Parts: sequence; C-alpha cells; structure tokens
Amino acid sequence: MILAIKKTIRDDIHFKKLIENSYSGITLLDKNLKIFYRSPSAERIGGWNDIERANVTIEQVTHPSHQAMVSQLLADVLLSPGIPKTCIIQSKHYAGHYIWLECTYTNMLHEDGINAIVCDFHDITRQKESEILLKQTIGELSAYKYALDESAIVAVTDQKGIIQHVNDNFCKISKYNSEELIGHDHRIINSSHHSKNYIQNLWVTIANGKIWKGTLKNKAKDGTYYWVETTIVPFVNNQGKPYQYIAIRSDITERILNEERIAANERFLKTITGNLPAMITYWDADEQCLFANKMLLDWYNKTADEVKGIHKKKLMDAGEYANCEPYVRAVLKGAPQKFYRSFYKGDNQTIYAHTQYVPDIRDCVVKGFFSLVCDYTDIRKAEMKIVEKNSQIENLLENIPDGFIALDANLCCTYANKQILRIFGWGEVEMVGKSIGDIFPDGVRTPTWDAINTAFTEKIYVCNEDYYAPLNLWHENRVYPADGGLSIFIRNITQRKDEEKHLRLLESVITNTTDAVLITKVSPLDEPGPAVVYVNEAFTRMTGYSAEEMINKTPRILQGPKTDKIELQRLRVALQKGEPCEVTTVNYKKNGDEFWINFSVSAVKDGAGQSTHFIAIERDITQAKNEEEQKRKLTEEITVSLKEKNTILESIGDAFFAVDNNWTVTYWNNMAEKVLEIDRVNVLNKNLWAVFSSSVGSESFNKYQKAMVGAQNEHFEDFYPALNRWFEVSAYPSENGLSVYFKDITHRKEAESQLMVLNQNLQDQNEKIREISWIQSHVIRSPLARILGLIPLISEKYNDGEVMITYLQQSANELDDVIKSITDKSAQANYE
Repeated sequence: MILAIKKTIRDDIHFKKLIENSYSGITLLDKNLKIFYRSPSAERIGGWNDIERANVTIEQVTHPSHQAMVSQLLADVLLSPGIPKTCIIQSKHYAGHYIWLECTYTNMLHEDGINAIVCDFHDITRQKESEILLKQTIGELSAYKYALDESAIVAVTDQKGIIQHVNDNFCKISKYNSEELIGHDHRIINSSHHSKNYIQNLWVTIANGKIWKGTLKNKAKDGTYYWVETTIVPFVNNQGKPYQYIAIRSDITERILNEERIAANERFLKTITGNLPAMITYWDADEQCLFANKMLLDWYNKTADEVKGIHKKKLMDAGEYANCEPYVRAVLKGAPQKFYRSFYKGDNQTIYAHTQYVPDIRDCVVKGFFSLVCDYTDIRKAEMKIVEKNSQIENLLENIPDGFIALDANLCCTYANKQILRIFGWGEVEMVGKSIGDIFPDGVRTPTWDAINTAFTEKIYVCNEDYYAPLNLWHENRVYPADGGLSIFIRNITQRKDEEKHLRLLESVITNTTDAVLITKVSPLDEPGPAVVYVNEAFTRMTGYSAEEMINKTPRILQGPKTDKIELQRLRVALQKGEPCEVTTVNYKKNGDEFWINFSVSAVKDGAGQSTHFIAIERDITQAKNEEEQKRKLTEEITVSLKEKNTILESIGDAFFAVDNNWTVTYWNNMAEKVLEIDRVNVLNKNLWAVFSSSVGSESFNKYQKAMVGAQNEHFEDFYPALNRWFEVSAYPSENGLSVYFKDITHRKEAESQLMVLNQNLQDQNEKIREISWIQSHVIRSPLARILGLIPLISEKYNDGEVMITYLQQSANELDDVIKSITDKSAQANYE
C-alpha cells in the first residue's frame, strides 16, 4: 500500500492535480532570484501568466513601500539555508491594482535535486481591508465623541435616574465635582422651580423610550440658579425598555453650545479586542500598562485591575524583557516592530509567538504603543513534524530492495538474484564463486568499493550511490554486515536520477503545503464509503485524527449533524460521473469541534482511463467564515452607532455640520437646514466653499481655516449677510476634519443694539437734568436770596405790615426748601 501511495505522489499527473488544487501559490527561484517555476495557483492569485511574469522583476511587482523590506528579507534567505522567512507585502496584480500577500521563503538551494528557493504565498487582501475599515470607523466615532464632550453639558444615568457619568462642563456649571454627583439622582441640582406635573411628564416620556426636550432651571452648589436647554435621549434594549439615559444640555444663560457623547464606542472596542485571537495590550511611554484584553489576562491569570498601571518589566520574565527591550525602545521612537519570540508564563508554560508593536503617535509625539501577540506554537510544531516526516520518507526509500548479492567472508559471491543479473546483464556463472573485485574490476577505488570495504571492516551498514561507467548505470547500494560476510541490495536508479529533481520538488510541496491531502479508494460510494489510504500531516493537524486512525476508515467519520447533506449528494453524483467537484460544508474534528471545510475532489486514473483513487485537497476555512460573521456584526454595530449618533445630532437644539479634511460636507442636521435655509441634499458630499462661495474670505472662513490648520478649537461670532443674521460658532478640529456647532443670535444682537441706543438717550436726558439743576441753583436762587434779605429790613420799618411780611417770609422759606430739594434730587439723578 505504501508503495502505491509513493507511486501516486511521484506521478506527473497526480503532482499537477495537487498543485492546481492548492490554495497557496508556489514559486521557485534560482540563486540569482530568477523565477524558473510557478504553480497554476500563483497565476490565479497574481493574474500574471508565465510569459508576462518573466518580463518583470520581483522589485517591479512589489509596492514601493515594501521594496526595501523584501530586498533585505531575500538577502537574509540567501544567507539562511533551510530556515523559512515570512513577510506580508503588497504585490502588483496583472490588472494594475495591488493585493496583500503573506509569503514564506525557504532556501533549499543546498538540497540535491531541488536547488531552489521555495516561495509559498497566499492572498490575505480581504483580511487587510477589514482591518483598515475597522480603524477608520473607530477614528470617526472617536472624533464625534470628542466634539460632543467639548461643546455640551453631558450626563449619563441608569434607568432609575442615578447619575453614572458627568463631563467637565456639567461640573463647571453645577459647581459640583464628579465624586459629589455620581451615585446621586438629579434632585441634587433641583431648583424646586418646576411643578410636579412638569417633571412627571419628563419621566413618562423617556420611560416610554421617547426623546424629551425642554427647559430646566437648576440650582448650583453655591445656591445660584442657571437655566439649561435640555435633550434627554433614552437607550433601549431588545425589548424596547430603556436601560440608560443620556442628557445633553446647553447653558442658555451663558450661551454655551451642546455636544453629544457616544458611550457605545468603548463597549464596541472592548468587544473587538476581547474576541481577537491575540493578546492585546496598550503601554504608555513609561511602559505602564493602560489596557489588556481578556486573552492576556487569562494567560497571566490576573485581573484588569492587577494589570492596569503595572510596568512591562514586572509583568514579563527578566530574560524575556531583555530580549524585547530593543524593540520597545525602537517603537517608542515611532518605528513599528515585528518579531518572533518565546512567550513565557508564570507556571513555566511557553508558547512561540509572533509579536507586533505599533506606536501611538499623536501630535507628532509617541504617547505609547499597542502590543499584539499571536500564538504560533502549532505552526512551529508543524515545521518540526515536517522535518521528521522527511526523514521517514528518506529512510523508506533507502530500504526498498531490488537486486541482491550475498558475499562470504572472503568477499566472494555466494548468491545473486535475478534482478541483479538483469540489472548488469549477467548469468549466474559469471558471478557466483567470484570475488567482488573480479565481478567489478572497474569498481576498485569507487564509492561502491569504499562502501563494501567500510561495511566489511567496521561491521556497519553502509548505503551509497555510484555510477557504473561500462553500462552507463546509476545504482544505489545498501550494504549490511551478515554472517561474517555482506548482504548487498542494489537498485537501478538511472531513470530515478533523471526524474529526481522533479520528485524532490513534489516531496517538498506535499510535505510543506498547508493544505490537507486525503486519498481514498474509489468504492464503495454508498455506505460505508470509500476507505482512506493516505492523509498528510496537514490533514492530521486540521482534524485531530492521526494517520493511523484514518487509514482504512471512511472520511464520513468527519461528518455530523450540521454537515450539508445536499452538498454531499452533489459530490456523490459528480464522482459517479468521474467529474471533479468542489464542496463547502461543516465537518467535525476528533474532539467534536465543528469547523468549516472547503475541499476539491478529483479522480486519479490509470493508463487505461479507469479511476483508481480519489484525491481531495482540503482547507479549513473556519477563520474565513468567522471573519465574514465578524464583518457582518461589525456592520450592524456601526449601523447602530451611526443611528445613535444621528439621533443625538438631530435632537440637539443647535445647528451642526461636519466636513472632512478636503472641506467636503459629511453631515448636515435638521437645525442646520432650518437656520441656513438650505436642504441637506444640496450640501452633503459637496465642497463647503463651493456651496457658500460668498463666505470665502469672511470671518467664518478665516476661523475655520485656522481651526483646521492649527488643530485648535475656535469660538467666535459672525454676521452672515446672505440671511441678514448673526451666528455664534464653535469649530472643533479632529483627525478626520472639522465639527461645527452654531446658533442664531440675531435677536440677542438686536437687543444689544437697542440697549446702546437707550444708553445714549439716558445720557442726553441726564445732560438736560444737569442744565435744569444749574438754573435752579443759580438763576432762581439768587433773586430769592435777595427777597429773604430784604424782609427783615421791611419788617423793622413797617410794623403795620407785619402780617403781610410774615406771610411773605413763610412763602419765601417754602420756595427755598423746594429749590433745595430739586437741586439735591437732580444731583442724585445725575450720579445714578
């Protein structure tokens, strides 16, 4: 059976089927890095046929940003025989675009019959695009969160109204700190101004999952009062019941703008990092841990609180930290790092890991770095098993008997089988009884003679190959010490020598391929199913079954409840017709775990065209299926987050719009439509200054440019002539562009203008009062003083007019009091 399997592997047709059905591309390069072989899958992945690809170099199809790295890696490969080197690059597709590839180069130039650098690669473009989309989405959500928290007064409560979070603006206006607010309800700032019905209506509205808008009068810690325009948005669960409320306020007393706060962002990030198959941590510039996901916490058997703030040196083994320290220093200088290392655990558990350090650069300063550690232990073990398997195959080939010669203690032939006679074209009389030197007179001082002499004198087994020139014959010698003499097995390997290069390539591919290979008999197709005759190492890793457990069993032991019966029936029909068939379904590992598998089955036919075996090339696509599911969930979560964002932005009382770094409008809320009297369909996805060309060069234009270029918040007031309105504007820059809040303050500006006119009128009136006062104190007072001075003189001379004079005196005194009163009040009014 083993001989039949090896013959199947060596056959050119079988080799071609194996390569054509492989998911990985395989390319062979000579010592000058020139390609002299490409598998069909290499053409499917890159789009280049052999003629087209021969006209371009590796550097020409490599993305410019990766050319230096690839050049260095190939230089390392040339200097590292037998050691696989892996890299991830962007390669140019024949259609002109770039695709992402994961490539593994192995220098096998030293291997006789191979003499090539083997490149095994596969397409990871979809995975890389998913990572880029995730990073962009997180960046946009963070920008909206920052803008809301900067511009609005925000509080988050549970369904009972207990405060769970307040922002700095809330603390500033209420004059309470966060510790005094969190854990209490809003009665701590209740002013008792509003009726019970008013507050009850608020709670009934939000308890029914509806948004409440209104004005509230609150009481600060120091006893002062402030008014806020409030929007309360409930967040509901799957049953439609509120589980959390977010209140967004703007101070209408001090005219401060609102901004929303998206609380779902952190939950989203926690879900992603908690489910990625890697240990993820974030270290600040002082190497203190600020975040660790569940996988890392489980590895070290620690809680999040125990890890938070811990120094990297205290978490890691001393030797491990010393090995990582150069990479840490490099990433803190802004350079991303990738490397392989042993990863240790406190209980002496070790994994072989691929580690990435990604710098966190903000405002041109490295704030810290992200660490991603992926377990590569299984891959490392697989590589070791591949080496072991190669040794087993080599030993198997060396012990297959062909010709046989028995020599006695005098090294004379005592027996030679027919096969040896056919190999050398001799009869028995020509060999039996003769010494080995007489049989092969030309063999003295050849490798064959050395092998015989070494085995005879040292009593050890010797195997070698030699060329016998008289017959133009290559032969393999296996020499065993036996009964004082020697037993020699000789095989004609002339034809094998011609095919050896091809066969070594085939052995390398089937041993090193990441695809599972399964070979079965052709019958029975009905129960119990065809028996397995061969599985490769990749198959055993994928299923958990050893080769011994699978041989003579049916592949149906991998099937289970979720296996697609329709797909299996389609496969059965195709195989009955002798047609190849590709199937995707669920199979089950030895331990019962489900996994998705994609496999292609073809018939192996003999020279007469009859099917002798079925060969299946299989791949575990569970990760791809999971990635599809994660992408679907990610899309749903992004949709929910955007819906919540839009709900808040459409609920606030101020106008809001957002632009990207090219001034293209990305958001325009309902209030912006009303305030600027322009529908969002006429603005979205258009350049802001193309729509408002009359504002180019205005105060708003200059302030927006300053905020965008200077990356700083801008708050200002400006007059918009097109609508004859004044606006109060706040612009908040972010990595993705600009978020702008603004409100119409025309009425306020008009009131200020009217107040200025009133003040001028009051000044004019005060001037008139001062003139009257002067007349009273100077013009009227002087004649009255003369009258008061003459009355005593008249009284002395004219006693008969005493009554009249007394009356005149009294009237003059009263008039004097009136003038004093008017003068005093005029002076007081002028002062005020």
